[in-house]
Amino acid sequence: MTRKLSAAAAKNSFSESLRLAESGEVVEITRYGKPVAALVGLKELEQLRRLRAVGPEAGLSGLVDRFPGGGDFCEAIDEVVRERSGPRSLPDLDL
Repeated sequence: MTRKLSAAAAKNSFSESLRLAESGEVVEITRYGKPVAALVGLKELEQLRRLRAVGPEAGLSGLVDRFPGGGDFCEAIDEVVRERSGPRSLPDLDL
């Protein structure tokens, strides 16, 4: 869940915002109605760091090995691709 606060409101209720972030909520901070920053808990920050470390060019496949069972997932995807890229028969059309 995301809670939006103006910069002034975030400043005035920083302790509460910190508790929200600690409990897993994202506190989006706005200035003149536009989002400019977010206060997140350490769990979300670590996830963001892992995503950045892989890099956008690696895509989803770059993340798979970082999780338990990721290799099994890759093997299952490869099997589906092999099955779908095999020979296909076309129906006979009497024209």
